[in-house]
Amino acid sequence: MSFTRRSIGRRWYSLNVLYFGSDEFSVHSLRALNELKGQSINKLQLVTKPPKWCGRSKSIKKDVPIANTAHQLGLPPTRHCDSYEDMLQLIDLVKVHKFNMIVAVSFGKLIPAQLLEQVPYSLNVHPSLLPRYKGASPIQYTLLNQDKYAGVTIQTLHPCKFDHGTIVAQTTPLKVQNLLLGSTVCDFEPGYPRRTAILMDQLGLQGGSLLKRVINKKLYTNPPALNPPYNPCYASKITSEMRRLNWLKETAETAMTKLETLGPPYAFKQVDENKTNTVEGVPVKRVIFHNFEKVDLLPSSKPGEFTYDDTNQCIYVQCNSDIMRVRELQFEGFKIEKPVQFMKSLRKRCGTRTYQEHKFL
Repeated sequence: MSFTRRSIGRRWYSLNVLYFGSDEFSVHSLRALNELKGQSINKLQLVTKPPKWCGRSKSIKKDVPIANTAHQLGLPPTRHCDSYEDMLQLIDLVKVHKFNMIVAVSFGKLIPAQLLEQVPYSLNVHPSLLPRYKGASPIQYTLLNQDKYAGVTIQTLHPCKFDHGTIVAQTTPLKVQNLLLGSTVCDFEPGYPRRTAILMDQLGLQGGSLLKRVINKKLYTNPPALNPPYNPCYASKITSEMRRLNWLKETAETAMTKLETLGPPYAFKQVDENKTNTVEGVPVKRVIFHNFEKVDLLPSSKPGEFTYDDTNQCIYVQCNSDIMRVRELQFEGFKIEKPVQFMKSLRKRCGTRTYQEHKFL
């Protein structure tokens, strides 16, 4: 598919920016652009996803994180888009208010080519050193793969594909270890994975700073021909299956990485009967591990087998080559609890045939 910009009758000296964002990472670029109002930027309008009903019985209406930021900054009322058709309806808005740049950061949806054709410039802020980690989850993959370096890239928006635009600017490689020494800036929801939150905020700050430089130096008008030396790879969307522990292959350290990157990992416990969930034909219930650490003990059992230590009131689980000490866990359908309560209730929850097999699948 060929793609050409609409011809521009005159040079733009100030920008009217239509900004697409949603999560905490995108908050920092919005703040950065707002700081340029009255200088390089004349007008700034946020477009984001509509609030959703969540919680038990869908009783709580929750906005995406960036919506509150826009309100705090005193920006015009937020426009909501949740579909391709919604975005096409913004064409009239672009024409009426003379928007001449579209910026998309962690919006999660492809901006239609018909909308991009209405503006001379477009930019995207992406939390990786492209072409490494194209896709939806670069921050999580950086942590899961224990990369030593991370970074931020600013590219143009491609009309047909995510992360296939022209690279406009890029940070130098940043040490992940140093970034994780920082703290969070945004207010993340309780229980949000710690390291993912820190890296999202720290890279977000880097992205906002880089975006200001691109705007101030007008690098978007004639993007340099950058060809970064990084190997291309794809960071697909995170799934719940990625939190499952593989006792034969993974270690307690791997489990800790999952906890602080994806959220509490889980395994399965065989039960006498379960009509809704089976693993390889075996009826199971999910067990989620909320609080645990690696311990320096010699392996004494097969991967996945667990023992209860009454003296220390903890559960030891054998991993691939080390041992995980569990302080808090959750049996499917019940609240988070201490190991002592977990063990007391095991027979009732699993059934008389399978509760004595102290093994997680």
